[in-house]
Amino acid sequence: MQTFVLEAETRPENVTPAVLRTRKQIPTVFYGKGVENMHLTLPYKAFAAVYKKAGETNLVDLQIDGGKKTMKVLVHMVQLHPVSDDFIHVDLINVRMDQKLTTHVPVKLVGIAPAVKDFSGSVSLQMQEVEVRCLPADLIHEITIDVSSLKTLHDVIHVEDLQIPSTVEVLSDKQRTIVSVLAPKKEEEASTSAPVTLVNGEPPAPTVVAFDPAKKEGKREEKKEKKEDKK
Repeated sequence: MQTFVLEAETRPENVTPAVLRTRKQIPTVFYGKGVENMHLTLPYKAFAAVYKKAGETNLVDLQIDGGKKTMKVLVHMVQLHPVSDDFIHVDLINVRMDQKLTTHVPVKLVGIAPAVKDFSGSVSLQMQEVEVRCLPADLIHEITIDVSSLKTLHDVIHVEDLQIPSTVEVLSDKQRTIVSVLAPKKEEEASTSAPVTLVNGEPPAPTVVAFDPAKKEGKREEKKEKKEDKK
């Protein structure tokens, strides 16, 4: 397992988060069961590089104030600027190696589905991640799904079909569909349109309502009589 290291500093009480961001530092909170909450700062570039590889499912060695404190953590949550997508806040959660943790592992699709090649279908990923529980040392970074088993437009892959190590317990509904194949749009439109009944091999002629001048004239006379009665 690859080792990731982050160096953090205790956040100065007299410096606001806005000022820290101008200094290319990220306001950070560290917390977890059995530990005291700590307000820290992380160097922007260093965190971005680690987060790109470790994500939220790889253990990180957090070294605080030059290594005075070192602990295992997971990136629990990141907040991004709504316009620039820059990191503006990070939550780190303490991890005890002897206790199981619950987290969500992202899903990655690999391979080529025959249903796409042969029937012009499209693969639909219906779950972006799967909830799991395991010891920190057994945590997996991602779940790989080979879509080459999708051979027809009706094939699906359920959570129970995933290849996951026995040391990792899956908490998501095992009967839930995680990947399916969508039929081509033209085929979907054809299947949803109303069926047409053929007459002698041809579609029925449109219904034509003939115009009857006598009926229209009769209605005029009827309206005229009603008006005279009112007078």
